[in-house]
Amino acid sequence: MAFAASSIAGLPPHLSLGNRKVEIQSISAASGDTSGTVTASALSTVDHAIVCSGLKLSALPSISGTTITLAFADPVATVAGSIILIGK
Repeated sequence: MAFAASSIAGLPPHLSLGNRKVEIQSISAASGDTSGTVTASALSTVDHAIVCSGLKLSALPSISGTTITLAFADPVATVAGSIILIGK
């Protein structure tokens, strides 16, 4: 199974906090995965990404426009969590 990111059922596409928007996506990585990308679907730009999972990141998330690239240590088993994207 490859790295996957998806919207969380029941949540709106984004939440607004003043002039900022917050998008939350679920992520999962299986044994053998060492990187993955997440694309914001409800934001025009991403300024910050917060990873909430058991993944051991090997580098800070790399942000380019609406795409976030994650690099992490190969998990022993499938690891699931969330990523919080903050932007406009």
